[in-house]
Amino acid sequence: MGNLHASESRRSASRFPPSFTRTEGVCPTGDGKEPFQPPLPPPPPPLVPPSMRGRTEGASDDATAADGGTRTMIENPGTLEELHKSCKGVFPALFEGARLVVNKNINSNFQVSHTILLTSVAPSGYRFGGAYVGSQKNSEGDPTPLIMGDMNAGGGLNAQLAHQLGARVHLRMTTQMLRTRFNSAQFTVHYKGDDYTVSCVAGNPDFAKGTTILVGQYLQVSPKATVQFR
Repeated sequence: MGNLHASESRRSASRFPPSFTRTEGVCPTGDGKEPFQPPLPPPPPPLVPPSMRGRTEGASDDATAADGGTRTMIENPGTLEELHKSCKGVFPALFEGARLVVNKNINSNFQVSHTILLTSVAPSGYRFGGAYVGSQKNSEGDPTPLIMGDMNAGGGLNAQLAHQLGARVHLRMTTQMLRTRFNSAQFTVHYKGDDYTVSCVAGNPDFAKGTTILVGQYLQVSPKATVQFR
């Protein structure tokens, strides 16, 4: 009987793999045989926001320099005028009336447009426009320099000039003329650092009277706060 009981124990033990642990008095299937349960898979890694990917919590600057700068660093926040640009692009532009626009490409750098506007909201009529696009690219991939404007039959002119000097300095001039007289003018200079932007705006300068409106802007982004002065 002793040898028979030992052989039955060895045959019962051979039905289960070595990693399976038996529990006394438990028969889930009801036939005296316990099913094999594979081990549970490891838990998934924690979710990391896209803005924090590549950064290690508590890592020092020495560790960032040691891996060749592959970790995500803080980028330039852009200008103050561009903060709500994406939000404004979502809202539709309301228009009432009819508009006919014909564009003509003279070459790869120069383009002219003819616009006929019929509406009760804005002055109707014909406008002629032109645009010059440079062949160079700035740090954001936009062409530079950029000169564009349009004129109506009454002598009203809207013009804009944008140019980038180097990788950090951006210049822009906007002017408006009514009946061959300057109505408004604005000159803007942006300096973009690694994580900050400094802007200086001069509005309606009058060189004869020596008066102008100056506005300074400073925007900086850090891992813990955003600083803005105007």
